[in-house]
Amino acid sequence: MEDFTKDELLRDLVTVQDIADTHEFIEDFSWSKGVDPIEIPNTEVPYKVKQLAINYTYMTAAQNASIMNQKGIDGADAYELKRKVYAAKVEALKNEITVPVLLGTGARESSFPTIRILRS
Repeated sequence: MEDFTKDELLRDLVTVQDIADTHEFIEDFSWSKGVDPIEIPNTEVPYKVKQLAINYTYMTAAQNASIMNQKGIDGADAYELKRKVYAAKVEALKNEITVPVLLGTGARESSFPTIRILRS
């Protein structure tokens, strides 16, 4: 899995427990799709699955660092705002990941129309 250095605010806050929680989340997500987690390729993890794990980890780290979570204070600090961004990404990815994607067998769909060129 990628290292967690892309988010300047959260990169030093990711803990071993956050990563363990992410591992359990991915396993539960996999089971919810009817896929045994052992079937997910671990040498070449599918891109969207890797992105789901990274975003979930950042979401968890932000939640743990938020004053709203620690003290129950109402209002949005920087960590809570980050949590919301990552939570939205997690939900979007959960909706995009299919069984073939989890298994690494899903063909990438084209996001633009293709035109067949006939040669004479």
